[in-house]
Amino acid sequence: AEPRRPSPLGSRMTDAPPSYYVDPYFQESDQILRSYEIDYDKITKFNSEVLWWGVCCPPCFFPCNVVTTAFCAIPNMQDRARATHLAITRDGIRYVVDKHPSGCRFTMCDIGRTSKTVPFDKLTDCDVQEPAGTACCCCVPNVLTTVTVDTASGREMSIQGVKDPFAFKVRGPAERGGSGL
Repeated sequence: AEPRRPSPLGSRMTDAPPSYYVDPYFQESDQILRSYEIDYDKITKFNSEVLWWGVCCPPCFFPCNVVTTAFCAIPNMQDRARATHLAITRDGIRYVVDKHPSGCRFTMCDIGRTSKTVPFDKLTDCDVQEPAGTACCCCVPNVLTTVTVDTASGREMSIQGVKDPFAFKVRGPAERGGSGL
């Protein structure tokens, strides 16, 4: 039988197996302790609304802007959002933006994969900035939560749209056996 362990959200003991989100991107890696879900739909909807308000408001309104936005910018934002992945590894916090289309969506315009791992022993702070106010001429309410990860040398990561940002802040470093930030 599996040993009893503390519940991730408190000190109660539970026999239930963990019900963690497993990002398919990290499924093959044995270094991943836990992955965190990104709200791709919320990111895409928010960024699309901001973009449309910016394009359709004078003096930016030109028919070519509308076409470019509809056929390039919106799909690029969707692909960029879906290319984002966040996980806790044995070594630290890993943030990946996988290869995705950009610009006019030809392969020559693709943006390559970027990956950053912040080691646990370098972490100084992890903050959650909750949404407030509006973006783009007071027309689009801010709905995205931003998680920031800092080291002694400055801001290392700023990640928008983490579905459970407070769990990441508290449990992230604790997954390795450290204490939450």
